Amino acid sequence: MDFAGDVVKATGKSIQVVNSLQPMETGWINWKYTYTYKNGKFKLKSSTAAAKSSLGNHAYDEDGYRALFKKNKYVVANTRSFYTGTDLKKVAFTAERNDKLTLKKIKISGDKVYLQFQKGKKTGWQQVDNSGVYDFRSSDPGSTGWFYGVYKRLVG
Repeated sequence: MDFAGDVVKATGKSIQVVNSLQPMETGWINWKYTYTYKNGKFKLKSSTAAAKSSLGNHAYDEDGYRALFKKNKYVVANTRSFYTGTDLKKVAFTAERNDKLTLKKIKISGDKVYLQFQKGKKTGWQQVDNSGVYDFRSSDPGSTGWFYGVYKRLVG
């Protein structure tokens, strides 16, 4: 898993790093991790952090989704279940086509990336950064992903 990071704050005992990652499911997202210094080493304070979509900053807006991305909102393209925890065992809610979900958190565990979304008052986790998100044989691969508007904003 590759992601970029920049130190944005440093004190005598900690540093805060803003990180960026582009999962195919959501496009570019950012989050801040805090590392504390103890016994000659920096240690990650928590593997969970608030996440923010960067797609609202993208110049492309022919589809009208940019305003939603600025609010951390995604419109569901295909039915998908979200889970109460990152073990992905118990369903918290199922998002249906055209539901609006709000991106809340990111958690990285080893080489696995999980994102938490909110639908109404319920929150749920799903693993991201998987291959096979889009059906490139389709005449409209963007409609085969998790969310509308993401496909045309992916870089690389």
